[in-house]
Amino acid sequence: MLRNTVVGTIGLLLLGTLLGCAGRQAPEANADSPGAALYSGQLKREVNCARCHGADATGGMRGPNLKKRIAAMSDDQIVAATLAGPGMMPSFEGKLTEAEIAQIVVWLRGGDGAPPQ
Repeated sequence: MLRNTVVGTIGLLLLGTLLGCAGRQAPEANADSPGAALYSGQLKREVNCARCHGADATGGMRGPNLKKRIAAMSDDQIVAATLAGPGMMPSFEGKLTEAEIAQIVVWLRGGDGAPPQ
């Protein structure tokens, strides 16, 4: 019985990984700012930061905690990382403009309807 539970749990985790990033990924139903709407994939389906970084930007199984990371980064560094796609992160060049990335950064930094604490 315990073996079935463990195997089932592992299977669900693998399925979650195959379908997208696991973790706190449900975006807020009604984004209250352009940055929140972009971050959660509500404005552009091909852009959904919440899928990997969590709806509250505190990280998931595949994406690191953005709240902690961006505190040590300049806006230019964040734009460059978003466009280049470091590590396992996909590049968002051609999918987001620098102005849209700036809106996400404002939201992540705590302005304009910031993510939940």
